[in-house]
Amino acid sequence: MNRGPLQEAVESARRTGLFTCASWAVFDRSVCETGATGVVGGRPVLDSTCFDLASLTKVLATTSLAHALSVRGGLDLDGSVSAVLREFPHGEVTFRHLLEHRSGLPAYLDLAGAVTSPEEAWSQIVSSPCRNRPGDVTDYSCLGFIVLGRAIEKLSAERLDTAFAVGVAGPLGLKETAFRSTLTPDGSVPPTSKAEAWRGLPSPWIQGIVHDPLAFVLGGVSGNAGLFGSARDVGRFGQTVLQGRAPLQTLGSEGWARRDDESRPRGLGWDFKSADGTSAGCTMSWKTFGHTGFTGTSLWIDPVARSGAALLTNAVLTLPDREALRRFRSTFCDLAAKAVAAQTS
Repeated sequence: MNRGPLQEAVESARRTGLFTCASWAVFDRSVCETGATGVVGGRPVLDSTCFDLASLTKVLATTSLAHALSVRGGLDLDGSVSAVLREFPHGEVTFRHLLEHRSGLPAYLDLAGAVTSPEEAWSQIVSSPCRNRPGDVTDYSCLGFIVLGRAIEKLSAERLDTAFAVGVAGPLGLKETAFRSTLTPDGSVPPTSKAEAWRGLPSPWIQGIVHDPLAFVLGGVSGNAGLFGSARDVGRFGQTVLQGRAPLQTLGSEGWARRDDESRPRGLGWDFKSADGTSAGCTMSWKTFGHTGFTGTSLWIDPVARSGAALLTNAVLTLPDREALRRFRSTFCDLAAKAVAAQTS
């Protein structure tokens, strides 16, 4: 692949202050090429550098584990969540609702500094009232994926970090991707933002500690955020989805990521390329699916071109204009798609 224009674009974005460092992966079914730019702790960023993946956790971990349970018959997509989580009061909400962000649950809860333990945080999350009738409205909800993560723990009889390590990271060989709830910051993880007083961190930066406030108060292991990982690992995950290999055999097909209905805004866990304001660019096909993360991460997979691209940054550190970040993500995806097309032509 000719990655010259792509490398130049990422380095230019770093120089203009959109983020301080980045790594990326561009892949098809057989080749995955990576790159990196920037410095962390006096060391150059590599394709093995672990970034806070933020909401990429939703697809790499939570959706993948729900998919595996569904394939084995351990999770009924149209079954009631409250049948698994007795403390969940919304009997009409199904696992499909949670995965498609149609549960009616609020998008988020501000618990920063308001709770003293993960148990207290979970109590407030699980008891949150629905804002819409389940199934009526698609409304992106971190709370829904936190509930989904807890249900997966109940069904698998394992904590989410262990279930991910055994069920996803191990089989795929993702040696640099894990929940990092107990990591002591050592300068190797790109910082995301200044640490608020309520976090009680010794460092002035959030570094090696999950940035997402809800995931933080839940102890760093959550269905909505908490994974840290490298570009080459995220690229390997994307390749596995394209190849349809175990344990993700149908995660990129069937009802999970197939866009049979053009009005369908989301798949099961996955986001779809949108008509307006998409961060997946103009070159990738309409059937493209993926996800983004608030810290500045993204993964997009085009099943028509059989290729994809992952971009990991710490853009939240510089508090950029989110629209500027979206435009750059779009440019990155266009350049990545063109690099793959040039190689195969």
